[in-house]
Amino acid sequence: MTRFTFHSALLGLAGLLLSACALIPDASNIRLPKLPSLPNVGEMLGSWPDQDQASDEDPTMPFNSRGTLGYGQTMRLDIYQGTRSSDRIYRTVAMIDERGVIDLDDFGSVKVGGLKLPQARRAIEAVFNLKATSARAITVHIISVENVGLVQVTGDVLEDEYVPVFEGMRVSNAVTVAGGRKLNSSAQTVYLTRQGERRFFRNMVQANSDWTPKAGDIVTLSPDI
Repeated sequence: MTRFTFHSALLGLAGLLLSACALIPDASNIRLPKLPSLPNVGEMLGSWPDQDQASDEDPTMPFNSRGTLGYGQTMRLDIYQGTRSSDRIYRTVAMIDERGVIDLDDFGSVKVGGLKLPQARRAIEAVFNLKATSARAITVHIISVENVGLVQVTGDVLEDEYVPVFEGMRVSNAVTVAGGRKLNSSAQTVYLTRQGERRFFRNMVQANSDWTPKAGDIVTLSPDI
């Protein structure tokens, strides 16, 4: 190969390398997709257990929705802030320990042993209100205890109560189990809350036709209208 040919070949090779480099994008300018937040990743990975079991040592205990809570019973909780555009601020599956206490991680702990479910809900709500960083209302959804799905019935009702969910359940069924409206009440309107967001219904007929209860729902009978 002559010196001229060899020199020409080198120049050609250099040109090819420069052309290839020009085709490679500058990595510093590439916008990487944003990863979902940790709570969403947890949901995608199934971190919300299928069973009300906090650990391998968590025993299976009997449960009566009208009785008091006690050691070994495990609660599934969803906590929201706000009622129009609500945000979940905490969720857990927590077992009641030998002191009657459930651990709420960074929010602290609360004693629910010996309490009925409506009392336990108020105690849990008080803990979250104490830690609240805004004036938006806190809603505590007790979804289940010992794998028994629950619907809360409150407000203008004979007794504030948690009713076990059953197949084919309607809003009026839950209210009937709780004893119905207070004596001499003429109010008819109903509020239904799911995942912290509250919806209004003119009467029970509308609520029955538009809403199928599921575990964690809150049925609030308005005393005013």
